[in-house]
Amino acid sequence: NKLQNYLKEKNVETLIHYPKKIFEQKSMQTASYKDLSSFSICDEILSIPIGSHLTKENIKYVAEKLNKF
Repeated sequence: NKLQNYLKEKNVETLIHYPKKIFEQKSMQTASYKDLSSFSICDEILSIPIGSHLTKENIKYVAEKLNKF
């Protein structure tokens, strides 16, 4: 949360990539996934800007802010 708030203040858009655990998602409602109740990666993944639309300056800016944090 602290990193996400910091990046927001620096105008860097972030996203919680997996707001629900995989086994809680409708498409994964099978017995094998329901047994993964301790799966916590959803609570740890923060998506940052990525893609071919970013300029070198955009990438440097995001990297600088991440390193400063």
